[in-house]
Amino acid sequence: MALTNLLPNDGSEQFKYHVLLDHLKLETACHLALAYAHHPLPYTRAMLALQQRYGQPQQLVLREITAILNLPSVRPSDSRSFSDFAIRVRALVGMLQSLENGEGDAELACASHVQQLLGKLPSEHVANYARFSRATKPGVPHNLVDFSNWLEEEAECQAMATQTRDRRGPLEQRNPIKPSFSKPSNPVATILHGTSHPQKRVRLGPGGGPAAVPTCLGWALQGPTMLPEDLPDNPDCFSPKAKRLEIQSLFISCASPEADLYHAVERLWKMDVLPYQSEKVITRSKQDQEALAQLENYTVKVEINRVGRYATPLIHNLKISKPQAPKESVLPALRRMERKLMKNPELAVIYNKEINKLLEAGYVKKLSPQEVVQNSESSWYIPHHLVEHNGKQRLVFNCSFQYQGQCLNDCLLPGPVLGPSLMGVLLRFRQHSVAISGDIKAMFHQRHVKDGGEEDIETSVLQSFYVDNCLQSFPTEGQAKSFLDRLRARLATGGFEIRQWISNLPSVVQHLPKEARSESTEMWLIQDHTDPWEGALGLIWYCSSDTLGYKYKPVSYHPLTLRNVYRILAMQYDPLGFIIPFTTRAKVLLQKLWSKERDWDDPCLPDAFVKAWKLWEEELPQLSRIRLPRCYGLTEDQDLSMTRELHVFCDASEAAYGSVAYLRTVDSNQQVQVSFVMARSRVAPRRQLTIPRLELCAALTGAQLARMLKAELTLPLHRLVMWTDSTTVLTWLQSESCQYKIFVAHRITEILEHTAASDWRYTDSASNPADDITRGKTLKELAAPHRWNQGPPFLYLPPYQWPLNPSSPSTEATTELRKSVFCGTAHVLPPSVPPNLLQFQCWEDLVVRTSQHIFPSLDADPQAPDRPYVETLLLQHAQQESFPEEYALLQANKPISKQSPLNNLAPEFDHTTNLIRVGGRLRKSEDLDYSNMHPVVLDPKNYITQLLIKDHDKRLKHPGPERVFASLRRNYWILRGRQAIRKHQHSCIDCRKWKARPLIPRMADLPPSRLRLFKPPFWSTGMDCFGPFLIKVGRRQEKRWGIIFKCLTTHCIHIDLLSGLDTDSFLMSFRRFVARRGTPFEVHSDHGTNFVGGERELQRAFDQLTRPPGSISQIQSSLPEKSTKRSSLRRNLGKGGESN
Repeated sequence: MALTNLLPNDGSEQFKYHVLLDHLKLETACHLALAYAHHPLPYTRAMLALQQRYGQPQQLVLREITAILNLPSVRPSDSRSFSDFAIRVRALVGMLQSLENGEGDAELACASHVQQLLGKLPSEHVANYARFSRATKPGVPHNLVDFSNWLEEEAECQAMATQTRDRRGPLEQRNPIKPSFSKPSNPVATILHGTSHPQKRVRLGPGGGPAAVPTCLGWALQGPTMLPEDLPDNPDCFSPKAKRLEIQSLFISCASPEADLYHAVERLWKMDVLPYQSEKVITRSKQDQEALAQLENYTVKVEINRVGRYATPLIHNLKISKPQAPKESVLPALRRMERKLMKNPELAVIYNKEINKLLEAGYVKKLSPQEVVQNSESSWYIPHHLVEHNGKQRLVFNCSFQYQGQCLNDCLLPGPVLGPSLMGVLLRFRQHSVAISGDIKAMFHQRHVKDGGEEDIETSVLQSFYVDNCLQSFPTEGQAKSFLDRLRARLATGGFEIRQWISNLPSVVQHLPKEARSESTEMWLIQDHTDPWEGALGLIWYCSSDTLGYKYKPVSYHPLTLRNVYRILAMQYDPLGFIIPFTTRAKVLLQKLWSKERDWDDPCLPDAFVKAWKLWEEELPQLSRIRLPRCYGLTEDQDLSMTRELHVFCDASEAAYGSVAYLRTVDSNQQVQVSFVMARSRVAPRRQLTIPRLELCAALTGAQLARMLKAELTLPLHRLVMWTDSTTVLTWLQSESCQYKIFVAHRITEILEHTAASDWRYTDSASNPADDITRGKTLKELAAPHRWNQGPPFLYLPPYQWPLNPSSPSTEATTELRKSVFCGTAHVLPPSVPPNLLQFQCWEDLVVRTSQHIFPSLDADPQAPDRPYVETLLLQHAQQESFPEEYALLQANKPISKQSPLNNLAPEFDHTTNLIRVGGRLRKSEDLDYSNMHPVVLDPKNYITQLLIKDHDKRLKHPGPERVFASLRRNYWILRGRQAIRKHQHSCIDCRKWKARPLIPRMADLPPSRLRLFKPPFWSTGMDCFGPFLIKVGRRQEKRWGIIFKCLTTHCIHIDLLSGLDTDSFLMSFRRFVARRGTPFEVHSDHGTNFVGGERELQRAFDQLTRPPGSISQIQSSLPEKSTKRSSLRRNLGKGGESN
């Protein structure tokens, strides 16, 4: 597919450039295109660069030739690989022929290419081509065009031969038995086991249509896009006239299974709790009020094609900026739809018809060229597509289309629900004997009906319309016909055309135009023996028999998982609850699965559940046999003396509880009719409850059901009777005592809000139809006449023959009474610490004075046995002052706030010492004490904590903060402890003394010899001896010394060896020094010792140099020869071991 097909002609450069970057897959191509990101014309320049780099025709052709030559050789008898090889050669020829100015002619006529390509074919095909070339052009080398033509003919011949072989019988194709079957050989994979059962994994569509295959990315739809009409009857036989089927991969669906599961569970939950919702009036939110204000202020009446209609603006959310989506955002979707319609002309015709209908009706208009170019600030373009529903194609506008992370629905207010509930419409639809049903044409393209006018029509719009469906019943045929005509005329004034009319009496809709009646009504009027039916808010209305039925749609799945179980159960749509005894069985089974955590797609379900579920699911096909009379009671016929009574039965078991309602109608002739109205059930909670409590929950559901029916039904109800088979519940409801436990008291209060205590009566379980909810029923039993669909037999009797309430109250009722027990408390003041703690300057004083305050008669010795108690009391006082809220919560075993400074310490309350301790992870340690594993938490700002730090610092002789911190950490956990210890030691005088650094004395001035600049090295020299060192000479050890000469200006050094400390050894060394370094101006030496461990021996050696009378004169006499002056300095004048 070319990129230009995806780009609009009037698209901007930036838009085209970003689309180009999204479609580039080669890394080098992406880098080349990114180089023009800041160019004024990024798309144009990037396309030119890509064409120069990758789009040269010669390069493409050479690359294709190389790819073909690198293909593996065609194997003998492999028709598929031979056909693929022929297609590749044909593509190569087409590319060479498409080059301009004959640039590909040389390559087409090149015989070497033919020879190379022949090398890829088996020998038998090479021989066939040789015979072909000799027969057609003898002696003339063939080119690529002739070779390609021969390949196509040869491929067609092989295909014909393959189909001819397939026509042989099964016996001819059967391989003979090989006698060497028992001998081992190299296995060759030729058969894939399991292909004879593709339906286990593949979902086949209609004959010849696509098939759905499960993949790791979701379900993939594969197969032909459409089938030709003139295919042969036997597709297995080869026919040259048969058209080739174009097999293409359509798409891969990656629908989120979690979304479907969420909707299934939500739908199931809503149907369960619908009657039990509170009837309290909820104040409309500010958004709903704003939506209503915009509807009332900006709704106007317009005239379209001489028909008055109501037009309303889009209800914008004023807190969100007005949305804007340019036309470039939806053009890719439009191009895809155009390509789809080009491949399916029939769908294109339907699409054009739907758009023309909208244009002719004035619902949409075609933009002018100026409007197409101009983008308004509040314009939002949305894509559209066709959706098939109930066999009809409908044009749908996708308002959830997102642009820059925002869709149109996000910018609009949903508004409040103004219409009636679905349940109420169904209940009122069953009130009278004559029923009608209609549907508003193009409801979502119309507007609100103007208020005012006839009251019955306004009531019908408010109570009998669910979106665009009208379901209503009337006592007589005349009233139905009159209302129908007036309703059509009234809605027509607002542009609403109501059609699809149907009734249980054909004469009610017979006078209507043909286009206003439904198709089933037309068939009923023509053929009397037909039984027309029409959908009625999820149910099926059989008009001839005037009954309601259920839809059954089989679901295929494999394997059975929790997701499939919920999906199947949620599909059983039962708004009236007639099949609740059947569905409750499945809900009870499903609850048992939650005893263990399971994955939604886990196929390993318990065998007992799978067996029970299969038995339940096998009954689903019988759902189509269920029939429920639509009308409740007898025909009114203006009988004003007719009475109606609402009877609600309740029952519970350990598995489930529920309630069912019946309408008992009695006419003037005392003829009784009992009709099923509605039922609801709930599965018992997993937390085990007593049977009386469950019966009370069932009674509550019955009261809630009665409340909803009285609010929704418009028939006059003369009496309400509530039935239960629990004498305990009757005792609770009729008791005047309010001393019940909370569970029972709250439910009794709610029951008596909706019903009176006198409304409740007793019935035995055998006569209670609600018992069928708890025990369960099969669909076959529900289809037969039974007390479930006809009511209990005693309701057909006079009231004086009904079951009577028990005379004695139930003994089990007293178990829920709250016992009155006297509870007295004695307030004992706990021991306290001294009032003013700031007067104590150390921890010991505080402990002693506190002990005297608590035990004034005892000795206040700090080592007394009561010292731990006193210290614990002080720590309690410190925690109560620093953490009052945390102390109270932890003492009551309640969690502390997440913003508390103790939250990260996992604090625990020690009820033995009444102290807060650190939790930690050392509970299983066997070598640590309890106080070490769980230290006491303290606040550094508390005065007691500061005295404790001061005490440890003093006892440890004022060490560093880490030492004090380690000592405290053994039993105490001080928040920000290191910081608190440093703060204390900073103010402690003793700590500051011990931490003071010694002062460095001021050095004396340097001697002149150290300051002789611009002189050669060793001009001023200092010398000294070091040693001795023991050396081994033969078998004896001798001592040797070293002498060092150091320049006092440049710090140069000269080291020499002395054989002894005599004058001759020194003079020889000094002469060697002068010979190498030059004669120094002055030489400095000291008479002190600078050696470690040899002071005495060196001193004795220097004394030997000076004591002999001839030695001093000899040394001194040698100095003037060299013009050298010697200075004898005092001891330790140097710094750091240096000679001065």
